[in-house]
Amino acid sequence: MKIIHSNPAFVAPSIGAHYDPTWLVRLARKQHPTVPGYAQALARCVRVLSVEDNYIRFEKYLPVIFHRPTGQPGFVLEDPQRGLTVVDLRRDGKVSGVEVTGVHVTVAQMLALRKKFLEETGQA
Repeated sequence: MKIIHSNPAFVAPSIGAHYDPTWLVRLARKQHPTVPGYAQALARCVRVLSVEDNYIRFEKYLPVIFHRPTGQPGFVLEDPQRGLTVVDLRRDGKVSGVEVTGVHVTVAQMLALRKKFLEETGQA
């Protein structure tokens, strides 16, 4: 195991290692109670395919599906210790991987910043 970046709350697992997704499942159930498929998909993330920077890949890459109106793939979880965690979903409903950003901002704040950026750059 190794610590990634300067986010001490994120310890990267070894490639091929068993992974315990309990913390992700708990957050998904709490933050997305109307979408039980999120927690179910995360519960199946038990084997690490690869690790890059602060991204853990669980499945081979396939085009992701879009659940959020912002056009961002997958969904976001807010964790007080690890910061925002972005979950990428494949079209078959499996979790491709998770990015533990270490950024401590709420989803609402992130969306407001994105909206402001799009407006300022004429992309809104």
